[in-house]
Amino acid sequence: MSILSNFLQTCRQEDGIFVISEPRFFQHPEGAYDPQYAIDQIDLESYRHEGRVLLDLCNEYGYDSRMPALEIGCGTGRLSLSLAISGQLGEILITDPSPAFCRITASKLSHTLPGLTGAKTAVLIATDLEKLPKAAFSLIALRSTLHHILDIPRFFHDCAELLSPGGLIVFEEPCYEGYVMMGAMTQFMPDILKAHGVALSAKHVGDIQTFVDAMKFYARRDLDKSECEDKHLFRPDELMRICDDHGLRLELFPNRTFGELHMRNEPLAGCYFERFYFDYLKYSMAWDQELINLFDRYGRKYLEYFAPLAAGGATPYTYGTFLCKKK
Repeated sequence: MSILSNFLQTCRQEDGIFVISEPRFFQHPEGAYDPQYAIDQIDLESYRHEGRVLLDLCNEYGYDSRMPALEIGCGTGRLSLSLAISGQLGEILITDPSPAFCRITASKLSHTLPGLTGAKTAVLIATDLEKLPKAAFSLIALRSTLHHILDIPRFFHDCAELLSPGGLIVFEEPCYEGYVMMGAMTQFMPDILKAHGVALSAKHVGDIQTFVDAMKFYARRDLDKSECEDKHLFRPDELMRICDDHGLRLELFPNRTFGELHMRNEPLAGCYFERFYFDYLKYSMAWDQELINLFDRYGRKYLEYFAPLAAGGATPYTYGTFLCKKK
C-alpha cells in the first residue's frame, strides 16, 4: 500500500469523496461551467490524445509512473479524464476546493471509465497542501488553477515538499504580456466603432469595459485579491525565479496547451493571436456573437499586425504549458 493510500485511510469520506480541507465553493455555479465553455460531451479521442502527449512530455523529463500523481483544482475534470484515459498512470489523487466540482469529476470518471480503481477524489484547498504526505508524488498537474491561488511562492514551496526527487509539476496558465496587450487594444475599440458610425448598446459598452478592467485587474500587483476568484497573470521570468528559490527548474512551452505539446517545435499559425483573442471573448467573457462580429469586422486589420510575427516565433505569449522538475 502506498504512502498516499495510507494517508487517505485517515481522512473522512462524504459520498465517496475524501475530505482533507473545509470546502470552498466556486464563486460561480459549478454546474454552469461546462455550458459556458461549450463542453457538452466528452470527446474520448481528444482527451486520450491530450493525456498521451502531456505524459509523453513528462516521460522525457523522467516521470516515474510507479508513484502517485496529484491533480490540484480539477474543476469539471477535463485534465482528470485526460490523465486517467491515457492509461499511463497508476494512482492519482484528484482534488478541488469545491465539493460540487469533485462530484462532477467523479461522476464523469465513473461513467467514462467504469471500474477505474487508481483514481481518488478529494476536497482540498491549495493552502492545505502541507497536510499531504511529503515526497509522496512524482507528478503534480494543474490546468488553469495557479491563477486562483493567492500566495504563489508558498504554493511552490509546498509542492516541492510533496514531490519525490526528480518529480515534476506541469501546468497551463495565462501569460502577462498577451493579456495586457488584449486589454490595451480593446480599450480603443469603442472609439474605432464610433468613427465608423456604429452605435453600441449599453450592454455592449459594459461588456467591453468589463473586459478592459479585468485585464488591468489581473495584471496589477498593488491590490488585495484575496477574495477574488481570478488573481494573477504570469511572467515566465518571475515564475522561474520563484521555482528556483524552491529547488525547482522551470521550462516554458509558450502558446501551447497540453494537447498541443507535440507541436511545440513547430511555428504557430499566423492567425494564432487573433484566434486566441476571439475565443477568449466568446468563452471566457461570454460576449454575444453580435459584439464579436463587430470586433471582427472593424478590428481585424489591427489584429493582422501580429500575423507576420508568428513565422519567426515572435507571437506574444498569451498562454503556455510550464514544466518544473525538482532538482
